[in-house]
Amino acid sequence: MKELLTKEFSHEFPSLVQHLREAGKAHFLLRRGRFQPSSDQIEGALKCLLEQPDIPCCSVATGLAFVFRTEPVLELWEQGFRPCFSLAELVPALRHAGWQVSETTLLESYSGALTSVQKGREKALVHLFQTVTDQTLAGGPRQLKGTLAWALFQCLDRLRGGSPWTEEIAAAYQHLLNSLKRHHRKVRPTTWGSRLTFSFPQPDAHCSTVVLMFTALRPWYLRRALRALHKNWPGDRFIKLVISQDGHEPATSSLAQSLAPEVEHWVFEESLKIPVMEWLRGRTPYYRIAQHFAFALNRAFAQESVARVVILEDDIEIGPDFFGYLQACQDVLARNDDLLAASAWNDNGHIRGHGQEEIHRTDCFSGLGWMMERCVWEQLSPLWPTAYWDEWIREPEITKGRQCLRPGVSRVTNFGRSGTGASQFFDKFIAPNVCQQQALSWHELDLPPLSRTSYGQSLHERVARSQELAQLILPLSKDSRIRYRDEAEFNEIAQKLGIVPGFRPHTPRTAFEGIVAIPQAGHWLFVIPECWEDREPGT
Repeated sequence: MKELLTKEFSHEFPSLVQHLREAGKAHFLLRRGRFQPSSDQIEGALKCLLEQPDIPCCSVATGLAFVFRTEPVLELWEQGFRPCFSLAELVPALRHAGWQVSETTLLESYSGALTSVQKGREKALVHLFQTVTDQTLAGGPRQLKGTLAWALFQCLDRLRGGSPWTEEIAAAYQHLLNSLKRHHRKVRPTTWGSRLTFSFPQPDAHCSTVVLMFTALRPWYLRRALRALHKNWPGDRFIKLVISQDGHEPATSSLAQSLAPEVEHWVFEESLKIPVMEWLRGRTPYYRIAQHFAFALNRAFAQESVARVVILEDDIEIGPDFFGYLQACQDVLARNDDLLAASAWNDNGHIRGHGQEEIHRTDCFSGLGWMMERCVWEQLSPLWPTAYWDEWIREPEITKGRQCLRPGVSRVTNFGRSGTGASQFFDKFIAPNVCQQQALSWHELDLPPLSRTSYGQSLHERVARSQELAQLILPLSKDSRIRYRDEAEFNEIAQKLGIVPGFRPHTPRTAFEGIVAIPQAGHWLFVIPECWEDREPGT
C-alpha cells in the first residue's frame, strides 16, 4: 500500500494522482504529519471499505489518517476535479459524484499554538467549497444558505455549542474575506459524474409493476438507494425499475444512465405552476416534488399493462423482504376496495416491540416506500395538487374513508437528513426507526383477515380487555388504555411515550379509528379517543 504524506492539497494533488496511477493499488493511505497508523488500524479501515461498497474513504485514528479507494479519486481527476484549497475539498467532491461520505471533514490533525486559527480557516474554506457545489447541484443560489449572514450565524451557533472562540473568530474572518475576495468565482462550478458497477435484469415488455425511484440533486443518496434496491431485487421479469429525475444535474444523470438499457431514466423538465408569493417565500421545492410526482405517475400508468406502481425516493433504503411484504399487501389490496395504498413504513417504528409479521390498517397515510394500484391513481390523477401532495392525500375529501396498510416493523430506512424536511423531526423520529433486517417468507405466513370489519373488531376486543388508566404511569404491568380528548391532550401523551405527535390532518399517525397501539415493556398501551365505545368497530 502506498503511503503518501499530504497536508495541503493545493500543490500535492497532481503528484498524488501520479503516485496512484504508478502504484496500481485498489486502496491507498493518506496521513498527516509524521503520524503512522498501526497495521490493525489500517486493516480495520480496509474491512470497513470492503463491507460498505458505497463508502470511498474511512478514517483511521480520529482523522489523523484516511484509507481511500483509488478508483473514485482517479475518476474525479479524469473528469476535471482540481482542488483549490485543501484536502477537505475531496469530501464534498466525492459526495457530489455520488459516493456516501460522512459530513465530517478532514480537519482533525493540526497542532501547535495556531491550531484553533488554522481549524477555523479550514472550516470557512470547506464551507465555501460545499456551498458552491451545492448551488451548482441546485441550479442556482439557495437564498439564505449561500449568504455571508448564514455563514456567520453558523459560527455563532457553533460557538454557543462549545467550539473554541479563537476557531470561530478565525472562521468568521475567513468567511468575510471569502465574500470580499469573491473566492467562489475561483472554485470550479462543476459536478463530477460517476457510474454504477452493477445492473438490473431485463424486464418484460408488458410488465405489471413499475418501481419509480424519484431523484433530483443528491447523487450520493441515489447510489446508496440503488445499491440496496439491487441487493434485494426480486428477479421478477414483470417488475421494471424507472429512475425519474427532476432536472438535468449531471452527476445524478450519469448514475441513472449507467444502468441503461434495463433501467429507464426519465427527466422531469416541464414548466412549474408556482404562485408568485410562494416562490418568493422559497417554497419552490414542494411544488417541484408534487408536480414531478404527477408527471412520473401519469407516465408510468400510461402503459396499459401496468397494474401498480411502487414509489421510492433517493433517500430510502429498502430492507431484505420489502418486495415480499408488498406482495402480501398486494393480495390484501385486491380483496378490499376500501384501501388507498400500502406503505412499508411505520411512523412509530422507532418504538421497539412491534411484531415483524404484522400488517395493520391505519387511517393515516404513511408514505416513505409505498404502493398504489391503477384504480386509485385514476381517481387521484385529475385532482392531484400542485404542492404538498403528501398532506393533500391525507385529507378526508381525498381518502373518502379509505385506509392504508402499514407494517409492524418498517421495511425501509429513510436516511435523508439532507433534504426538504426538518432535521429535528428527522433526528427524533425518522433516523431511529427500526427496519426489518431478516427476510420473512411472506407467502408461507397465515395472515389474519384484514378487512375493516374483522380488523376493527379484533382491535376493539383487545382494547376492551385492557385496564383503563386515569393517568399515564410507566412501566405497565399489563395491557392498558388511556384516553385523549383532543390533539393537545394526545400530544402530551405522545411526548411522554416518545411517539410522533400531532394529527395528520384529523387523526394521529398509525391510528385506526383514532386508536394508537404502542408496545411498552412486553405489554400494549392503547391511546384511544375519549368516546371510543360509541364507535361501531370497523365502520
